[in-house]
Amino acid sequence: MGENDRFPAPAYKQTVLAPLFDTVKRHHFLPMLAIDRAHAVMLHERHWLSRAEAGAILRGLAAIAAELDPAALTYTGEFEDLFFVIQDALAQRIGAEVAGKLHTGRSRNDQVATDFCLWLRETVLALESALA
Repeated sequence: MGENDRFPAPAYKQTVLAPLFDTVKRHHFLPMLAIDRAHAVMLHERHWLSRAEAGAILRGLAAIAAELDPAALTYTGEFEDLFFVIQDALAQRIGAEVAGKLHTGRSRNDQVATDFCLWLRETVLALESALA
């Protein structure tokens, strides 16, 4: 099996995935964490997470926000995208079982769409402020 037979192929990694990862880490890291925090709170309020589980998730996300420098991240192909980098960082801090519960009741596409809307809102507000 040659290196082009494995995902991601080097050319695809270099020309598509790495630039996309750089854009996402620059603009979407904080919105992704905000969505995760809000979802954890909702899961606890709906009694799908215990207080201890929600607390562990929220503390883990706070630690990621404080300790993980998105600018220092580079795309290696180990994880498909930043979503999985954050998921892995959370699992390392609080355990895979509890970290995995964060995604109860939502798809990754739900998170991406919400993340884009949050980024777009901030961008429009910044443009509005610059024009004012």
